[in-house]
Amino acid sequence: MIEWILIITMHTPAQDGSTTGLSTEILGGFSSEKLCRESGAAVAEMISSQWLNHAAASVSDKHQSGPDPLIFHDCQEVRK
Repeated sequence: MIEWILIITMHTPAQDGSTTGLSTEILGGFSSEKLCRESGAAVAEMISSQWLNHAAASVSDKHQSGPDPLIFHDCQEVRK
């Protein structure tokens, strides 16, 4: 049996270029690579949108809140 898992990572780049606040989530159960990749893109877009909502709610000037988070996603085939 083959399953696809979605791996999402997010971090906020620091002013000096280092990585801070690395978060990783893994979601399983996708029946195809296409569905996994489409879901990854949709989730990454929703996370970006939510970040903008939080930034707007906490600071009147978005640029004062720091750099945007970087969100990456990939899919991996798993044989069970």
